[in-house]
Amino acid sequence: MGKFRAFCNRTFPLQQWEARARDQRRRPQIAPSVVMRVVTEMVCLGQKSLLAVDQFVRTVQARRWHGSHRAMVVSDTTLERSLRGWDLAGTRQALREALGVLEGQGRLESALPSGRRMRVGLVDSSEFGGFYGCVFAISGALDVAVDIQMHGRGKELEASSEVLERSGAALGVEIVVGDALYLCAPHIQRCRQRLGAHALVKTRQQSLTIIQDAEGLFQMPPQPADGIQRAEGIDRRAATRWRIRAAAGFRWQQMAYEFKVARVEEHRLKPAPGRAADELFWVVTTDTSLSGQDMRQLAHRRWGIENNVFKRLSALVGSKRVSTHNQHVKEAQLLIWLLGLVMFGLWVVLRAADATARIGLAGAKLTWGMVSSVLVGSLWTLGSAGV
Repeated sequence: MGKFRAFCNRTFPLQQWEARARDQRRRPQIAPSVVMRVVTEMVCLGQKSLLAVDQFVRTVQARRWHGSHRAMVVSDTTLERSLRGWDLAGTRQALREALGVLEGQGRLESALPSGRRMRVGLVDSSEFGGFYGCVFAISGALDVAVDIQMHGRGKELEASSEVLERSGAALGVEIVVGDALYLCAPHIQRCRQRLGAHALVKTRQQSLTIIQDAEGLFQMPPQPADGIQRAEGIDRRAATRWRIRAAAGFRWQQMAYEFKVARVEEHRLKPAPGRAADELFWVVTTDTSLSGQDMRQLAHRRWGIENNVFKRLSALVGSKRVSTHNQHVKEAQLLIWLLGLVMFGLWVVLRAADATARIGLAGAKLTWGMVSSVLVGSLWTLGSAGV
């Protein structure tokens, strides 16, 4: 755990972020920097509630880890009070600075099958313990969530507008990938006009006129120079056979943009129990220079925000559990957790394999939960050691 902390301080300006942390308490006995450190470490220590933090920081190991001479480092009620007045803008700024570190390492771009490299943005919403939040993420060497906008039920598109305009343009995103909800004129026009980015959407809605037009074209007998890109292949990593038909030149909803549409058929060679072996979906984009294979891969990258952000946070910190009835507290928690997830994610990629091999776990399947347990276990050695 000490090496992880040193890695964070060396790679990111972590101590500066903690020193800049602010809340609205007057003359607090527990500094906001302590609150930020404790909540950030919930991610790497796998603590699923503020109560779990409270119980941990009462131990001698935790007090020595934090260099505290109090009976406890910070209580769950103090954490709640601090987060009620937390400076969200400061944490958002820290997230942008963390992305700057990854950008300097060349980890924000995605390599496409055509050989092209792009900065890909992902947008999606999820439920977090009774609150809804629309998350914007970058899908590169890591799937990194960089911002969140809380919203009411059914208000995802409005929230996506705020989070994209706040973070998307500043990060130089070239294309924004979303699910079928985002196949609408307001979102597409926002990407093109406000962000200067393209939009790409995966959908199964065959009733849309643009899909029907594409289906009519793809069902015609092949002709020389018919403008249809045809490709077939096998995705060995996903054990999937795929077939793509793609073409550009489509218009939709009187928008001034040309669209490219891909029809993707997939057959899973080893489908999971209860899951169909065959799937048909459509990919619609304003970037007509993308190949059909590029469109298919980008459509699948959309799952990065679900698997590598939503599910991972839930597994590590219980983000989908009802832990507070105050939306500001939940939003502050999520932003700090996202910051912790960036640092922990880079540590897992760069250091964890060697670390687990040194403690005799070589050959085991590396999971974030396993790395978290290694970090937790390392702290117990402080029980009989000096500060």
